[in-house]
Amino acid sequence: MYNNYRYKIDKKYPKSTGWRCVHYEWNKCKARMSSDEVLATISENTHNHDKEKDIDWTQFLYSRNLNIKIRKSQTFYFIKGAKNPILVHKDHKYTVVTRRPDSTTWRCVGYEYHKCPARIKTHTNVAVLVNHIHNHPSVRTDLSKCHYKKILWTKQAFGSRITIGEICRFYFFAGSKKPILMYEGYEYRCEKGYSSSTYWKCTKYDAQKCKCRIKTCKDTALLISTSHNHAAVRRDLKQAIFTQVLKITVKRIFYFFPGSKHPMLVYEDYQYKVEKRYPLSTAWRCAAYEMHKCKCRIKTSKDEALFIYDHHNHAGIKRDLKQAVYRRIMSIKKKSV
Repeated sequence: MYNNYRYKIDKKYPKSTGWRCVHYEWNKCKARMSSDEVLATISENTHNHDKEKDIDWTQFLYSRNLNIKIRKSQTFYFIKGAKNPILVHKDHKYTVVTRRPDSTTWRCVGYEYHKCPARIKTHTNVAVLVNHIHNHPSVRTDLSKCHYKKILWTKQAFGSRITIGEICRFYFFAGSKKPILMYEGYEYRCEKGYSSSTYWKCTKYDAQKCKCRIKTCKDTALLISTSHNHAAVRRDLKQAIFTQVLKITVKRIFYFFPGSKHPMLVYEDYQYKVEKRYPLSTAWRCAAYEMHKCKCRIKTSKDEALFIYDHHNHAGIKRDLKQAVYRRIMSIKKKSV
């Protein structure tokens, strides 16, 4: 029982248990949950029935406190096309690129005209957002002509945008001298160890000069840099010595360039100009606001950068970072909606 919804055991694994909603047989409720000793992963807003009322809590044998991780689900619409169906997600259309027995890869229809890199890979119950950032505005689609729709669990591919504040599991494997940390398919080795924290460096630093690093503390993991210059490695997670559930925090480098009146802020090939100045903070607005009506905004203070809105509707422009006047390393936060 969780949040007044009942689940029953669906499958048992060596280190976890899969649960299914008890209303699956007569209401076809697709809500699922998986749990282990520390973490419980729950599907978000997938129940098609109301919560139970007047529950007799004395009938339960025991209770357990677990960390909760919500697995997000979104609705995907499918429209009939000339040969293959067209997928619609957040007012963007996708066409079929490749079909396989267990998955289908979709590409944005704006690829030919705008070279849009957005792609989605769908499985039976999961949709992997390989790249969900478009370089062109969306166009509203009449969903009344939709042939059918699906509610799929969504997740992001390796190397995609990180969900700040999310609780994730880190795996530790045996090394020659010290353990090896694994996160999102990338391996890290211990660089420095302190009484309250540990610094980890990518194992490909010597061979490919990969500068990615992670700092782990008791309950948090600080991602100092996660832009790897090499592919991820698949490894059998059952061979891990132990696992640890940590809350993710992120630090990034912000570059500042000279402007006509005020400095220009550059982050991930996007430029921002000063909108308002306060005694303890500064509000920045995307430089493409007048041309593309981009609503992206950042609010910076001493050591923090609050992203009020970070979905650009245009492509970024690369700039020589060596010409920057100065740079600052700040922790990233996102405004809760």
